[in-house]
Amino acid sequence: MIINDDQQTEFCDNEDIEDTADPGYEVDEEVDNTKTLFLLRGVPGSGKTTLAKRLASVMGIKYIEADHFFTYQNNGLFDKNLLKEAHKWCQDLVKQTLQNEKSIIVSNTSTNQWEIDIFADIANKYNSKFVSIILETRHSGITKKEIPEEIIVSMKNRFVVKL
Repeated sequence: MIINDDQQTEFCDNEDIEDTADPGYEVDEEVDNTKTLFLLRGVPGSGKTTLAKRLASVMGIKYIEADHFFTYQNNGLFDKNLLKEAHKWCQDLVKQTLQNEKSIIVSNTSTNQWEIDIFADIANKYNSKFVSIILETRHSGITKKEIPEEIIVSMKNRFVVKL
């Protein structure tokens, strides 16, 4: 299933963002409109979804998460046995979006190098810029998903950072 614009907009609505705020510095009016795959990475509760929604709204592009697979393909029910399929579904939507010459935001944990490489390779294949953004948990870190603490600790322990 492909997410159409009507379905995707529910993830991008955010009327709290003001684009008229004075940033306090000179703004370069030239914006780099290069087709880009933005990968937001972090453990559950780090704010990936929140930031993805806001960025998508401000930038006028779509965002996708492997978790959307469960929303749209599995009646909103998470099933760990379908995780591989969920990630493939997400990757296929990213490919389709880049093939259509549009930028996209991906919001997934992507704790291992091989998970990052998948999206970097997709961006390269579709002549797109690749940007990986890591979100730290410097707030309450509460996630709406019911993920056991030992799983989150495991994710933290294997999280790859390349500076």
